[in-house]
Amino acid sequence: MTRRRRNDHRGAWWHLFNRGIAKRAAYETALDVERFLALIGESTQRGEIEVHAYSVLTTHYHLLARSPRGEISAAMQRVGLPYVRWFNRSRKRDGPLFRGRFGGRRIDDGTYWLTVLRYIDLNAPRAGLCALPSEHLYGSARAYRTGEGPAWLVRDAVERTVADADPRGVFRAEDYDRFAASSDPDVAAHLVERLIDQPSLPAPRLADLVRAASVRQQNWMQWKAALADGTVPGTAFLSADAAERAASAVARVMPVVAAARTDPARDLRLALLHDAAGLDRGEVARRASVGRTSVFDAIRRHAARLACDPAYDELVSRALRTAVRRTLPAPSHAFDLPMRVARGAEEPLVVAAMS
Repeated sequence: MTRRRRNDHRGAWWHLFNRGIAKRAAYETALDVERFLALIGESTQRGEIEVHAYSVLTTHYHLLARSPRGEISAAMQRVGLPYVRWFNRSRKRDGPLFRGRFGGRRIDDGTYWLTVLRYIDLNAPRAGLCALPSEHLYGSARAYRTGEGPAWLVRDAVERTVADADPRGVFRAEDYDRFAASSDPDVAAHLVERLIDQPSLPAPRLADLVRAASVRQQNWMQWKAALADGTVPGTAFLSADAAERAASAVARVMPVVAAARTDPARDLRLALLHDAAGLDRGEVARRASVGRTSVFDAIRRHAARLACDPAYDELVSRALRTAVRRTLPAPSHAFDLPMRVARGAEEPLVVAAMS
């Protein structure tokens, strides 16, 4: 079976990750982590990869990386295979160590970039290994907080991002933990882990939701509604709680339809759990304590309203923009992200990147 080629290019940003097979420990000792990080360092010295953030835990790792030459697969292969051989020889074991080849999500959106960065920083605290990101010995948050860490860590994009969040516009290492925890960790985890678990889904264009003109918002909403047959869950960009809060905000200002046979507010709640929180029909049904058929019908009615009622479309779009701004604050620059995202089969809009 031929492996699907990753859509890499020169300068592409990536969220890279992998986990031990059957959740076994892939890093059992400090020496294991040091060996893995040393291999990453060798890859950076060869110019194959730039690493801007990382976190290595017992069973898995995460990297925020850039692909200088469009060779991210080859770079990670030259890290992963030697590490597995070294690990197996040192234990006199045989067989796979990771559950497969590394996972990778390309990042074409500034807000998603920032979400991945914070997710990586908060990975160890969410796992209960430490209270603050900088307390994790094998994470880049410690390097940014202390000024120490590996020489191969590329710091400019992250430090500029932290400086942008400072009222004085300067990078202050002592503020790094506060910066990392300045958004809801559960929201970041929900988005990032949904995209890890469902690799066929396109990453959401969060910058488009926050900054685009109203007409593009409406086109985006109608595109999402085209997925309303329930066979494919929506692309997550909000937590389920945030999606329900957005639905409630719209419901409070929606005009009441006399003698309506259905409840538009309930339809909206079920539809946004699917479209905005990325839940499939079964998950929506369990959360709302309704049948799957009810969820299907609600999503279809919501789609019909979007198509024929511009005022309803605008209310929903405005509520989603507000929810994204509150839960996933956008950075103020583009980190050398592509200025345009190419049109694709799953992504019908050509979306401008961060300005």
